[in-house]
Amino acid sequence: MLYRDLPVSGVVSGLLSFDGDTKNFNLNGDLIIKDSTVYGQQFEKVIVKTTIGPEKIKFNSITAQKGHSAIDAKGDLFFDKKFIYCNRCKLI
Repeated sequence: MLYRDLPVSGVVSGLLSFDGDTKNFNLNGDLIIKDSTVYGQQFEKVIVKTTIGPEKIKFNSITAQKGHSAIDAKGDLFFDKKFIYCNRCKLI
């Protein structure tokens, strides 16, 4: 099952593009989530660049901003429940 409730909320805007059919597809997204909460942590803005295909969701970049701090992450979430990531923190 692909669907599972996640403790994430916010107002989403951005662009999505879809190519292909239900078996072989590619969805690209550039999303901005404002006034968001992720696992109980509040963020002013989260920027997500993603690609979704039949086997995985690729997070090309995720930047979460709160005050003068930001955290960047990227990684792949496979539909077989495998998750690979790397992250780095920075102050802006």
